[in-house]
Amino acid sequence: MKYKTAAIATEAAAEQAAYFIQRENERPMGGDDWTVLVYMCGSDLESNGNLATIDIIEALSGTYTSNVNIVFQTGGANYWYDNIISSDKIQRYLSENGDITLVDEQPNANMGEADTLSDFIEWGAKTYPANNMGLILWNHGGGSLSGVCFDEQHGYDSLSLNELDRALLDSYNSMTEKFEFIGFDACLMSTLETANVLVPYANYMYASQEVEPGYGWDYKALADYLAANPKAD
Repeated sequence: MKYKTAAIATEAAAEQAAYFIQRENERPMGGDDWTVLVYMCGSDLESNGNLATIDIIEALSGTYTSNVNIVFQTGGANYWYDNIISSDKIQRYLSENGDITLVDEQPNANMGEADTLSDFIEWGAKTYPANNMGLILWNHGGGSLSGVCFDEQHGYDSLSLNELDRALLDSYNSMTEKFEFIGFDACLMSTLETANVLVPYANYMYASQEVEPGYGWDYKALADYLAANPKAD
């Protein structure tokens, strides 16, 4: 019985895969070895606890090489620590040499909207193309029901899974291959529905089934590893 069930499930998955968008020929983006785009919706995690700033500082303590880029887009918070990062604009920062450099600035926008995410992906792919591209969504997570990235400046609006799908679809043609990974530095996003959305867009998903600490992932470890292993997939 279990083999019959497995066969039915495999057949169903194959039928569903036919509906996913697919490139005829995938090829590396070229340029550097790695670019990791961090979509950092600060929200109350930042305005009440400076947790987004803490993660940026943690990333800056890592090792860097010229062929690995970690780029943060900041927004979605009423207040950023010491007003170093603007709460009135969308800003994009490159981590390098133990500091962050402001490399782009946009009018304030809702980080819970698909267009805001797709614009960041398109800009990042054009500005920092790499053989391996990663995308991290940073903030609160509500799983399949309420999505991720709750913008406190816009009534805690979040990216639903449908909006996440639309953002990735809208930016699809800005890349020549899938993201090597899409990760959620957020609670509760490791669901089948989330993974199903990401099938056309990423080789791997990193996410938590459980709640995670407010300070989130270890960004120093990420930077150190990529600096030591820039050819890693």
